[in-house]
Amino acid sequence: MLWFILCVAIVNLAAGFGLAVMLAGARPHEETGSAPSESVAPSDFDQLLSAAVSQDQEEEPDPSSVDAEQTPQAENETPLGSSADSESTPPSNDSIMADLDAAVSAALGDVSLPDDDEAEPSPEENKASEEEEDAEGPGENALSAFQTQLGSFCDELVALDDQLREKPPEESSELKTRLDSLAASSHKQDEACKEAERSLRDMITAETIDAKQGEAVIAAIQGERQEAAETLEAFENVAPDGDASSQCEMVLDRTASLLNANHGLRDSVSDAIADTDSGDEANGDDVDPLTGLPNRVGLDKKLAEHWKKDPHRARPLSFVLIDLDEFAKINQGHGPTVGDRVLRAMAQLLENELPPACCAARFAGQQFALLEIDRNLKQSVADAERLRQTVEMVRFEHGTDSVDVKVSCGVVEAKGVDTHKSLYDRAHESLQEAKRYGRNRCFMHEGEFPTPVVPPNLTVSEKHVTL
Repeated sequence: MLWFILCVAIVNLAAGFGLAVMLAGARPHEETGSAPSESVAPSDFDQLLSAAVSQDQEEEPDPSSVDAEQTPQAENETPLGSSADSESTPPSNDSIMADLDAAVSAALGDVSLPDDDEAEPSPEENKASEEEEDAEGPGENALSAFQTQLGSFCDELVALDDQLREKPPEESSELKTRLDSLAASSHKQDEACKEAERSLRDMITAETIDAKQGEAVIAAIQGERQEAAETLEAFENVAPDGDASSQCEMVLDRTASLLNANHGLRDSVSDAIADTDSGDEANGDDVDPLTGLPNRVGLDKKLAEHWKKDPHRARPLSFVLIDLDEFAKINQGHGPTVGDRVLRAMAQLLENELPPACCAARFAGQQFALLEIDRNLKQSVADAERLRQTVEMVRFEHGTDSVDVKVSCGVVEAKGVDTHKSLYDRAHESLQEAKRYGRNRCFMHEGEFPTPVVPPNLTVSEKHVTL
């Protein structure tokens, strides 16, 4: 920038010098009768600048004196077309400008002024830009990779559970062989947990994630690592000559507990990724592959789109958070595959039982959500209660087994100052109160604190759903 300013200053001085030379060439020679000055040579740029400054500072001559001086001087001037030496002829405007260009070129050398539109950034600017790009989402990318790893590990646990339930091993040695294949995956999972914990601490330091939420995810990671360590230790203690049936039951219990910990951790990571999204609308896939419903990202997009259409929040909007009670017992007693079928059946039930204006989504894990546009708190409470009582009357059947499913609900109405997070937090607070008061009930949040919903007497028929 300094070099650019210097160049502009030199050009301005040179232009002033050229103007001064043109004025001086038009002036008559002094009465001393000296010959007209020769063309100024551009070899000494400093002398040219000094001459330009001195000529510019001189007082302009009086026009009458100029006319008086022109008569005697004209007698000594050589007429046009004479054979006098060309060096005595006053320099023309073209020759003056040529000398000026030569002087500027001599001063500047081969340097050319940069074009503002095509100027390349400096190395420091390039480095700063790269650092800014790297800082945009390295933590979020690490969490996304960790989420993928959690999904892969959960799939392996589900596959092992299915194998042991469908065809229990007759010998403990066979069970031992199946468990050995899980050891390498468990070590890989543990390394991924360590890396994710480091990334989260970096994000907390950089303030790219809420500290409380980041610490909660770290706690979930540490809990999963502890559960995995205990599970691996139990698997290593499987005796090749022990009772195959009892040891298989132990393995199924440990697998279900580890799978539940991984599901909870995966949900925590998903929430962290959604909450750290920098835009008004979340980015990424917006459909849950298991149920076909919108996921948390899709729900965020629906809510953002509605608020863009209704910026003054004039239309009523309510939110219902639904959680399957004691879902871990379903996974443990019937296996995670049956648990997934329960989730798919719940998704279908939501789509069939709710008003057309409602948007159902899989919020996280065994939690579902309802976004109810143009429905106030009272109407949404009625919808939640009807849904809760309907689920209570459904008989989920898997072969000869009956799966007991019940839900708890938290209901809130959006306020003018609400954000995605504040709306979800109030619904979650209401849901936790419903759980704490015995499950299979609804709580609502009217602004200050959650309050219980008095169950209305609804006529709900019994249904059978085959898983």
